[in-house]
Amino acid sequence: MMPEIIAGKGKVSIVERRLTRMEQFEGKVEVIPIPETLFPPGPLTFTIGVMKYAKDRALADDYVNYICSDEAQAIFEKAGFIPASSDKGRTLIEKLGVKDA
Repeated sequence: MMPEIIAGKGKVSIVERRLTRMEQFEGKVEVIPIPETLFPPGPLTFTIGVMKYAKDRALADDYVNYICSDEAQAIFEKAGFIPASSDKGRTLIEKLGVKDA
């Protein structure tokens, strides 16, 4: 969607803010933030888990462990996400009530 907007094929779009911060898009579009008061109630997060009926539980667990690793968190941060392992990420986990029991 962002390439089409930048190419002039559209005038406006609502996208995740992180997209506007990606290297290939940053500075190429005007960003008008949506006030947080208009957001739906939290949690507004991405979560990960393993279904109890996963066909390959070991592989699924390995994937979750990788996603939670420092290496993967750095990749997410580069893509504009707030890493769950960062101070801000931990604060949001507490604030939005998505902390593991």
